Amino acid sequence: MQSSVQTITGTSPASASTAVVGSVIRGLMQYDWFTIDAVIIGGTGGTIDVTLQRKLGPLPDGTAVDLWVDWLHFPQVAAGTTTKFSVQSGAGTTIATVGMQAASPGTTAATLAANTFVGGHPGNELRMLATGGSGTSVGATQLVYVTGWRAGGRTG
Repeated sequence: MQSSVQTITGTSPASASTAVVGSVIRGLMQYDWFTIDAVIIGGTGGTIDVTLQRKLGPLPDGTAVDLWVDWLHFPQVAAGTTTKFSVQSGAGTTIATVGMQAASPGTTAATLAANTFVGGHPGNELRMLATGGSGTSVGATQLVYVTGWRAGGRTG
């Protein structure tokens, strides 16, 4: 069995707003399943919601798309609180309503309910979206580790 860890880290908004935080991670198609570990810190004065979104690939007609769909919405974290979460990908067992948005600017809050994971494979790319709650005056560093696992003997 082979594995690789990628991280997404960045500072959440310093106001009641939504922003893409950190860098997009790529190259996930080569893995079979994932462990997602996160350290989420509530900002000063307000809650924080952190969502991972997966990128949709080209449409069946070959049209390139830069649409991002909610994949995992961690539980909301209170102001000034540090909470750690861990989840493993797998087949989802329920249908969830998800949000979708264009690649830029990524300022629309996630639609996927807090503490909800769609499950399954995320595709090739993931990004982090952070939404500061009402009263937020200072953001906080958010950190997500995405460990991709691949069965031994598989190539590419």
